[in-house]
Amino acid sequence: MKKLFIPLIIFTSSLISLAQDVIIKEKRSIDFSLSIDETRERSVFVYGALYTENGKPITPSTASFSEDKACFDSFVTPDFEVGEYKMLSRSVYFIEKPINFFSDSLLLCVPYLQKTFPSYTITEVKPKSYKAEGTTMAPSFTFSEEVINPLEVEDEYKQKILDNYGELEIGGVVYYPNKMSYRSCKEFSRVMMRKTNAYTVVVKFYYQLNSSKSIVQEYTISGMYNLPPSFVGGGGLLLAKVKENVLEVSKDINEL
Repeated sequence: MKKLFIPLIIFTSSLISLAQDVIIKEKRSIDFSLSIDETRERSVFVYGALYTENGKPITPSTASFSEDKACFDSFVTPDFEVGEYKMLSRSVYFIEKPINFFSDSLLLCVPYLQKTFPSYTITEVKPKSYKAEGTTMAPSFTFSEEVINPLEVEDEYKQKILDNYGELEIGGVVYYPNKMSYRSCKEFSRVMMRKTNAYTVVVKFYYQLNSSKSIVQEYTISGMYNLPPSFVGGGGLLLAKVKENVLEVSKDINEL
C-alpha cells in the first residue's frame, strides 16, 4: 500500500512562494566553494541529496553517498533513531546585516523562531527548549536550540562538527565562524497513524564578510520513515522544498 502523506522535513521555514529578487543556484557536491564574484550575487547556493538508509541515491540520481557519508557520520550519532531514508542539504547565503545582528538573544527568542516556522505555533517549554504545534498533516515536535561560541565548544560531538564543517572557503580565502547554532528536532508525532521524521538536525554558522554584510552557512540532516508518494513528486518534492525554504528564510532575515 502506498503511503499517501508527505512527512515533515524540518528546515528553517515552511514552504512559501519564492522570493522574486533572489535566485537559487544549485551546487553538485557537499564540499562546494564560492568565488568572490558569487558573493556579489543575490543568490542562495544549495546542495541537497536524498538516500535510502543503506546509501542508495534517490535524488539526484548522480548523488554519491561515499562523498556525503562523512557528513552523516559527523552529524548523526549512534543514539539517533534510524529511519528508512536520510537526507542532507548544505546552503550558503548572504545577509545585508553586520555580524552583531545575530545576537544570542535574537536567535533564541520565540518571535524569531516563529518566523522560521511560520505554519507552526512555537512555545518555549524551558530555556532553549521549545514545542512546535503542527496541523493535521504536519506533525508536532520538540526542539532544542543552542547558540555556541566557536571558541567555547563544550562537547566533543559539536566540536567535531565545527572542526569538519565550520570553515567556509570563498575565493581561496578561508572564513571561520563568529557564531554557531545547533538545533535538534525530535519526538515527532504521527500523521495518519504513521511515523514521520526520525530526527532532524540543523546547524548554522555565521561569518562576518565585512562591516555591513554577513554570511550564513547551514547544514540540515534528516532521517525519515516515509517519503511522499511518487504522484506528488516523491523525493524530488522534498529537495524542492529544501531550496524554497532556504531561499525564503534568507529573504525574511534580510527584511528584519
